[in-house]
Amino acid sequence: MNDSAGDQEPSSQLSRRKTQFAPSAAHKDQNMVPGMLTDDENEPKEEIEYLPNGLPKNYNTMVRPGVPDGSDPNNPVRVYADGVFDMYHIGHAKVLEQAKKLFKHCYLIVGVSGDAETIEKKGKIVMNEVERVDILKHCRWVDEVVCPCPWIINIDFLRKHNIHYVAHDDLPYNSAGSTDIYYDVKRLGMFRATQ
Repeated sequence: MNDSAGDQEPSSQLSRRKTQFAPSAAHKDQNMVPGMLTDDENEPKEEIEYLPNGLPKNYNTMVRPGVPDGSDPNNPVRVYADGVFDMYHIGHAKVLEQAKKLFKHCYLIVGVSGDAETIEKKGKIVMNEVERVDILKHCRWVDEVVCPCPWIINIDFLRKHNIHYVAHDDLPYNSAGSTDIYYDVKRLGMFRATQ
């Protein structure tokens, strides 16, 4: 049995850990993003239930202090959705519409995987990144397009684009040696599921 498997809890139980959301202005760690979870022992704690895989039980509905709630048109929630978007179709448009409508006032940033990384990870593509970006720029739901985007979202990328939430379907996305490339975003309470 390896160490990581030993850390997992039985699937029939939920664990409870005291964890605090870090308010954006109050937290001193420069690697944190607004409302990110922290285990700082000096902060007051809120009890959160965790699933056996280590994700908070309510990871898809967590309210993050210090993050807009979508009620102010002058301070929209910044939602990020990414993908390859090769052979763009109605399914892509509907997912982007769902992401845009997660909050009343939402600024939707769409990440497009670059050609080299897409070919390396998924194989041949029909449309190059310039064509895929151009199509997305014309989608009514999209406010901004970023290309190339990281295959696995990292803290630097979230901070650079001031991203509050990441929207994607809820199924684990197995790629790049990970069983779910969205696991860390889910663990941080920054994930919102689309259908």
